[in-house]
Amino acid sequence: MPSGIGLLLQRTVDLSDGLQFAIFVPDRRLGKAFSDVWPHAANLRAIEALIRLHGLEALGHTAERQVEIWQQSVAPVANFFSKLWSLEPLEADGAPSSLTRVVLDAEVGGLFYGTVGSYGWLFAATLDQQPLNTGLAEQHFAVAVKHIAGALDETKGSKVRKAAHD
Repeated sequence: MPSGIGLLLQRTVDLSDGLQFAIFVPDRRLGKAFSDVWPHAANLRAIEALIRLHGLEALGHTAERQVEIWQQSVAPVANFFSKLWSLEPLEADGAPSSLTRVVLDAEVGGLFYGTVGSYGWLFAATLDQQPLNTGLAEQHFAVAVKHIAGALDETKGSKVRKAAHD
């Protein structure tokens, strides 16, 4: 049974009409304990249902393969996000601007990547286009970021360390 950040991630993907995959990527500056283990959660039943809905099972696609694809997407999306984040603020009036999340709308579903305070990043994904179109998936993502940041703020990061070893 997951605890700490793992439990928050599992609750995120267990919501209906939202995200099916979420992974927390701690900032490496927080310590070596985070260098190898990234807790993640996936709602395999929901992923399987969406694969059937889109006819992807006929191509041999599985929920487990989809999770692998999303896991492989974390690094490229992180690199893209970092490049965008390093750009100068675009506000003409001098108002501060800070990129905190990116939503990539794919042909089927989408990818979400955003900061969790100074603790790291959250990557999430969905194969369901409807909650992406209505904004519900993005709302679930924003709530997950808020809950993870809140848990880390309350414990000064100890829940991340615990979850990294779950």
